[in-house]
Amino acid sequence: MEINRERKKKNYIAFNNIKAGAVFELHDNMILMKMVENYETNAVDLEDGVQYFIDDDEPVVPVFATVTIKE
Repeated sequence: MEINRERKKKNYIAFNNIKAGAVFELHDNMILMKMVENYETNAVDLEDGVQYFIDDDEPVVPVFATVTIKE
């Protein structure tokens, strides 16, 4: 997946304040999507598909994401 960053300002919020399906930035470089929690994972890295468990109080930066489907 190609990721282009156009944001200038970062507004951190707690992970538990975003909904499943929301895209967010973690640790200034990882772009992930929140998933429904299954007690082992609750987020997926959009670059490589690796799944993670993020603590509810972890600070994240919500981002607006666009999916482009190319043929």
